Amino acid sequence: MKITSKFILILSIILLFISEIFACSGIYISTSRVKLFGLNEDFYNYNTIYRTMHGSASTYGIIGFGHSNSIQAIINEKGLVYDGYGAPEKEVTINRNLPANDGSFIFQAMTSCETVEEVIELYDKYYHPWLSNGQAFFADSYGNSIIIEGDEIIHKTKDYQICTNFYQSDPESGIPYGFYPCRRYSLIQSELENADDYSLDLIKRLLDSVHVENQKCPNGLNSTVYSLIINQNTGEIHVYNLHDYENEVVLNLKDELKKGEQSMPLKSLFRTPYNVNE
Repeated sequence: MKITSKFILILSIILLFISEIFACSGIYISTSRVKLFGLNEDFYNYNTIYRTMHGSASTYGIIGFGHSNSIQAIINEKGLVYDGYGAPEKEVTINRNLPANDGSFIFQAMTSCETVEEVIELYDKYYHPWLSNGQAFFADSYGNSIIIEGDEIIHKTKDYQICTNFYQSDPESGIPYGFYPCRRYSLIQSELENADDYSLDLIKRLLDSVHVENQKCPNGLNSTVYSLIINQNTGEIHVYNLHDYENEVVLNLKDELKKGEQSMPLKSLFRTPYNVNE
């Protein structure tokens, strides 16, 4: 894969998530009928962004969402979805005999992989010390998903998989300032276990039920600054700004990538203006 200076710039932007502890909630549901990925991005920086980067003969185009200069969630043209989650410091020991990866794995995966199996193959080529305080959630358009927790890869074993800010391989772990025991994970799990049907509206209700407003954290007041629901069956991305689930913008993955490279404040996607300081 040819790496251009622009790709390196985007890569450095993606890597910024490692240095911060994000409080987020992610849900992936896949059955014979639906394939839906929903996420809340909870953070103290309300300056959210939307970016696209077209592909090449050897790379897939990607769409990214984040805040300021940091991209947090990515969808590629093959329907592979990625989202990153902060977690407490935990040493990564697996694959120490392999070349160390600086986090470029995420960018490589999202521009070169179509399935979670391909993601795993790429992951297994490196040692990943950058995952010592984070998790990577991937879901492909074939209905498979994984959560990478450094030394552990957790596969989806039910119709759904959930990721929040604790290591499922170590249930006693969790961000100490108000996020563990993780009521968000427990609430989502309880609702999904009792759901009669899986739908986009169900995910929207779940995201609303666990969104954060003015949660006190070391870096300021944490709130849900945007939410996404990706429908892998239709290629549509439902975007919500500032935990306002009544006001949505629906983007078409293929149509957005045809527009070429874009970079703009996320709020500019909406006809209804938003005050970033609300």
